[in-house]
Amino acid sequence: MIDITIICLKPDALQRGITGEIISMFEKKGFKICSIKTVLLKEETLYKLYPGLKDKDYHQQVKSMMLSGPCIMMILSGNNVIKAVRLLAGETREPENAPAWTVRGKFSLWTGCDVIHSASSKEEAEKQINLFFHSDEIYEYKRLDEKFMSEDAWNQFHSENKIE
Repeated sequence: MIDITIICLKPDALQRGITGEIISMFEKKGFKICSIKTVLLKEETLYKLYPGLKDKDYHQQVKSMMLSGPCIMMILSGNNVIKAVRLLAGETREPENAPAWTVRGKFSLWTGCDVIHSASSKEEAEKQINLFFHSDEIYEYKRLDEKFMSEDAWNQFHSENKIE
């Protein structure tokens, strides 16, 4: 299977009407959407998404935000996807101070209103994907511009077309 990760566009992103802009940032970066769905989190699922949340000072703030409305869960694939998605999502600490070209830098209003969650490792991505998606909901396909998306794809394109 291809490398994949998960992102969650939080209720504040949906309530502010900025989900399309955020999704567009990931598509323009070259990531493919392998699956997408709207989910209304329950408390039990929230604690599976954020296992250590109950021990944090900001527990109630995150719980209140995440249970306030629907989220968009999305599986993305692409070159170096986990690291690159985390970079594009932006800093998790003081997200309102993240670089302006990141999702959080562009859209975060304050620490509790940071619009996006992304998995930090392959193991975390797998757990979170399994929490929200069945294997038959994850799709593989070729994008028309895929030959430009990774060095391996570029090299394969050149060897198949005998371009020197």
